[in-house]
Amino acid sequence: MSEKQYMIVNEASGLVLDVNSSGDNVLMWQLHGGPNQRFTRDGPFIRAAHTGKVLDVSRQDGSIVQWEAHGLENQRWEFHPDGTIRLEGSDLCIDVEGGSQEEGARVIAWPWHGGANQRFRFVETTDSNATPVPVPRVVAVPEFQEFFIVNKASGLALDVNSSGDNVLMWQLHGGPNQRFVKDGP
Repeated sequence: MSEKQYMIVNEASGLVLDVNSSGDNVLMWQLHGGPNQRFTRDGPFIRAAHTGKVLDVSRQDGSIVQWEAHGLENQRWEFHPDGTIRLEGSDLCIDVEGGSQEEGARVIAWPWHGGANQRFRFVETTDSNATPVPVPRVVAVPEFQEFFIVNKASGLALDVNSSGDNVLMWQLHGGPNQRFVKDGP
């Protein structure tokens, strides 16, 4: 049985963590479901599914990179109920630099402040071998009490259009117009 794989979605932008094409830095990008956007949780480590390397805070500039696992404190993460991912025993969080909501935004370690640019959801993919875009299945994340509604046949999600007066089906991107909450018990 294979490990569960996740896309890690930022609450503020709906963009996902993405290992860039040079294979070192982690940045924010639109969901396409490629192998460079899939991660596994291995105890305190977050592993890039396509390389097996772990997310690491660069000692040079504080950016989040992928690196061979060595188990030191700059690779060990805690997953908090507020959606933040923090270095073990630290207030440093995975943070989208400057609160950017643009593709290519740099991902860094920054002191916790609780902003949406520091809050993430783990969205489980149902097929780790699918290419190029897997059909995502959202794992319930009680701390956000939000969910996506995804059509099983098409893999498309309910999406409220920009004028807010129509609901349609669209590729899952995790934006606020695709998030729903349960009203009632």
